[in-house]
This record gives sequence, C-alpha cells and structure tokens, in this order.
Amino acid sequence: LGRDYLYYYRIAFTQIISAQVYLDYITGIPAEKTILGYKFPLVWQDRLGLGCEKSHNRNMLWLSSANTNCVFNGNDSCKIYFGDDTELTAGGSLFARYGSDIYENIIICKADEVYLIDGTTPSELKKYRLGRGNGCVASGTFKICNLGYEIAPGINKQIALWQSATGVMLFDGATLIDISGDVHNYFDKNKTECINTTDVHKSHALH
Repeated sequence: LGRDYLYYYRIAFTQIISAQVYLDYITGIPAEKTILGYKFPLVWQDRLGLGCEKSHNRNMLWLSSANTNCVFNGNDSCKIYFGDDTELTAGGSLFARYGSDIYENIIICKADEVYLIDGTTPSELKKYRLGRGNGCVASGTFKICNLGYEIAPGINKQIALWQSATGVMLFDGATLIDISGDVHNYFDKNKTECINTTDVHKSHALH
C-alpha cells in the first residue's frame, strides 16, 4: 500500500520517561462520529437509516451497521448519495415477494425523483432511479401500507403511497401508479379547487 492509504499517529509525553520504563502496549478508543439533525428515519433489514442531513448532505442516506441503531462506524455502515444536492423528502422499507424470492427494498423520494435500493450488505447495494416528476413533495403523506393491497384480482402486495406534485402515487415494488383519479381535480391547474403550489408540501396523511 502507498502511504496515502495509511494512518500515522504521533505520541507525545507530558514529562520525561525514565530509561527504566519500557512501553509494552498502546491502545486507543475510536473517536465518535458527530451525527447532526436528519429529516426522517427508516428501519431496513435491522439497520437504522437517517435520511437528509439538513445542515449539509441533504441528498444522503446514512445506514447503521446491521442489528444496531447506534453504530455508524466501520465497513458495515455506509452513506448513500442520491442525484444532485436537492434534499431527500421521505423514505421507507418495502417488503416484496416474487415467486420464491423475498426482498426488502428501500424506497427513497425527492420532490421530483424516486429511487429504489436493493441488496443486503453495503458492498452489494444497488441504487436504481425509478423516474422523474413523481417524487414526494409532502413528506407527511409518505406511508407504507403493511396490509396486503389488491393491485389486481387475486394479487396482494405491500405498497408505498405518497403525494406528488401531480397526484397521489402508489408503488408496489415494481411499478409507479397514479391513483388520484377520484381527486384529480385538486391537481388540475385549470380547476379553481386545485391545491396551490405554494401549499402542496403541507399535506399530511393519516396512518
């Protein structure tokens, strides 16, 4: 390894050490990382995720080590960045089953983008952008429906729901679907009852 990959420590003593003193063992305690304020949490595969560091890395999701909610050091913890520096608005974990294969994916939204994270360990994680223009503009509307929702006759899935700038979106782990047909007038700029664009982020959904 080149020296750019190594760490060096300089040890200084506050007084002269006697010639009869021999150093036998030196150890240290890793410095804690400072965790600043985040916009939202999520739990995925027994890891805690912190989304949107509000003061700096607004497009970042920080995942803890497995089976902990307080270890954000080491190779089993990782930071994932999404697109440009616009902030993440919401996120959660979504269970899905396809045949005999079982998945638990992370769904991450920006105001105009949706991402899916697949994998189990930091080295295996893959990030996919599902689309533009259908992101979550109102973080209070993002919900994971843990009960099976019938997306087609005889087919039930866990789903994620949120409000975009143009309607209410449903994601079943495979496809983004606009389900706002019954309330489409509230997103139609030609209607007087259309939600004002300056207030669209204020919406909230009941759990």
